[in-house]
Amino acid sequence: MHVAFSLILLIWAGIHFYIGTRMIPPAGLSKRGSIIAWTALALVAALVPSSFIVGRSPSAPEWFHLVQTAGFVAMGFLGILFPLVLLRDLGWSAFRIFDRLGSLVRRMRSGTGFQHPITSDDDAFDPERRRFLVNSFNLGVLGVSGALAGAGFSEARRTPDVVDVSVPIPGLGDQWHGYKIAQISDTHVGPSIRRRQMETIVETVNSLRPDAIVITGDLADGFVPDLRTHVAPIANLSAPDGVYFVTGNHEYFWDLDRWLGTVREMGIVVLLNEHRVIERGNRKIVLAGVTDYSGGRFRADHVSNPGISLAGAPEADARILLAHQPRTVYGAVRHGFDLQLSGHTHGGQFYPWVFLVPLQQPYVAGLHRHENTWVYVNRGAGYWGPPLRLGAPSEITLIRLIGHADA
Repeated sequence: MHVAFSLILLIWAGIHFYIGTRMIPPAGLSKRGSIIAWTALALVAALVPSSFIVGRSPSAPEWFHLVQTAGFVAMGFLGILFPLVLLRDLGWSAFRIFDRLGSLVRRMRSGTGFQHPITSDDDAFDPERRRFLVNSFNLGVLGVSGALAGAGFSEARRTPDVVDVSVPIPGLGDQWHGYKIAQISDTHVGPSIRRRQMETIVETVNSLRPDAIVITGDLADGFVPDLRTHVAPIANLSAPDGVYFVTGNHEYFWDLDRWLGTVREMGIVVLLNEHRVIERGNRKIVLAGVTDYSGGRFRADHVSNPGISLAGAPEADARILLAHQPRTVYGAVRHGFDLQLSGHTHGGQFYPWVFLVPLQQPYVAGLHRHENTWVYVNRGAGYWGPPLRLGAPSEITLIRLIGHADA
């Protein structure tokens, strides 16, 4: 764990150093100005690691969430700026390479070959003109990054969309047609997601009048004493067939047992590789839940197991699995689940990092068919880290079960 954290710190420092070398020297600042710029960049780089380290302490002061928020805002801005600067540099390097190759081809055709050094039109640029162009590019990249970060912040802070999804289940009894399950996932209550946002989420979910409500992990990022008040609104979630919760990977970072006890105290059923049966007359739905896919790395008794979650389960019209990570679907298929409800991915949260999620998960967002099992991936009602969403709006999902003939 310490080795991984050290590697992440090294990469994080390298990103800031790279941005600094590409932005500060071309600006032509005075020696004092350069020192101030580099110092400011170093302080920004230190915000996120320090917020992680201090935030891990249960004795962190109440105001420290403001420091954490500032660090995550900077993290989001740099998350956009870094790839843009990198793409600019790669594009410029590619242009110079092709320009020099073109110059070489022209010389070969003229018969001069390698008699003179290979140059390009770029070599003839006036130094002042070159610096002007570089600074213009830098200002443009900074402006675009700032605009995207602002738009992403606004998107992240608004009320989540309600996504209405119909899922066809073969052989579903008439008693279950139109059965509604409201799904909340990845609220990540913490430095910048507080009680008011949770109240809005709860009010929205209850207004949908679902038959059951499920929370598919990553409820909070912090310790119970610090965040209990902000999480408390979930105790007001209400549905005739109950409210259910399964662990996400982040539950294991913050005193798992105390969080599970707190969730139970709020009247929510916690499913740890187990199930409940929902009945309508003589017809049944089995609602199972597993611990997070990575739970076994933290606790030997929390190895995720879809098979064990069905132990003693009766025959039913539908078998539904709550599993934080989409990749649990491989186990869900083996054990005959009709539907899996997941989260974890945040839909990628913001570009360009959305392209990395498929390297770890089979599905990023929305409804998918995996062999005989449907899997729905909720984009999350909150966000982790940067208060930023671009191209992946937050959501609350309303799942409607329908008979196969109505698909």
